[in-house]
Amino acid sequence: MKIVIVSVFPPFRGGIAQFNEHMMSALVDQGHEVHAINFRRQYPQLIFPGKTQYLNDHREIANTPALLDSINPLSWKRTASHVNSLNADFVIIPYWTGYLAPALASVARRCIAPVVGLLHNAIPHDAGSFQQKLGRRFIDACDRYITLSEAVSNDLLRLRPNASVTQAFHPIYNHLGESLARNAASQLLGVSEDKKTLLFFGLIRPYKGLDILLKAFNKLPSEYQLLVAGEAYEDQGKYKTMIDEAAKNRVIFSNGFIPDNEVNRWFSACDLVVLPYKSATQSGVTATALHFNKAIVASNVGGLSEYIDNESTGMLVPPLDENALSEAILHWFNESDSALAREESIQKKKDQFSWKRFAQLITS
Repeated sequence: MKIVIVSVFPPFRGGIAQFNEHMMSALVDQGHEVHAINFRRQYPQLIFPGKTQYLNDHREIANTPALLDSINPLSWKRTASHVNSLNADFVIIPYWTGYLAPALASVARRCIAPVVGLLHNAIPHDAGSFQQKLGRRFIDACDRYITLSEAVSNDLLRLRPNASVTQAFHPIYNHLGESLARNAASQLLGVSEDKKTLLFFGLIRPYKGLDILLKAFNKLPSEYQLLVAGEAYEDQGKYKTMIDEAAKNRVIFSNGFIPDNEVNRWFSACDLVVLPYKSATQSGVTATALHFNKAIVASNVGGLSEYIDNESTGMLVPPLDENALSEAILHWFNESDSALAREESIQKKKDQFSWKRFAQLITS
């Protein structure tokens, strides 16, 4: 089949660009002809809260023309015209934020081929009513839908009860290198090799609950340390204050985007990945943790439970409950199954959530 993907790709950084690159590669591996159309401008720099939107090396993917400008309606029409010139069997347009909905909806409405909305979120995290209305414009412009979790499917069906939806999953990333020896990774990061080590990883947003984790961490004994690796878009001062109020020599905070070639250091140096999210649909961090054979303690919200089997690949706790979170962490280290049993359980999850299976599910 001939497939067109309209979305963000490298040299833009971030989880969505990363996801799209792997989706494209998986579809090509299945024998499909895939064309990708990139953004020329994703967000105006004036409103982008991070340090940069681009990868450090500005790596690009061949044959991905940068046509779409989120704030230039003329580019929306030109992008749709280019899509139509390719005579695709169908068009995939990922969606994750209401800010981009006007541009994506405009392209979707002009496409001749059927449009599949790939929904990372149907209702974006932290979205106000205006963003939700913008998102509805995009959803109404699509013919079919693919979701990455049951939670997103349910949100979609509340917005559009008769939607034709295929529920998929967030596949396991396999491009982030191999695990390092624990002592080597710890030395690269300059952290203790001897403490029980927790990892909070990824873009820091209020809904991800780092504040809950820091409160829970204060309840853990001195043999624990916490690694926080990711760029804080908001409330940087609040997190630094909370860390200062904690035993700050046990909290290592790397406030910045972690490039792909350094991700394995952080996951190899930890014993347990913690996702204390207040709300969620699914998370690329779960996929990364499983790639590195790391168990996960997470809030029981959204689709996170689809990746976690209690006592084998991790533990689930109620959201917004710092006591339950600290107790689960202690329980995991003190009473969980053997390392071999955990690795076998994680490997089963990795097989279940492969990119090959994801590509087959899309094209079926």
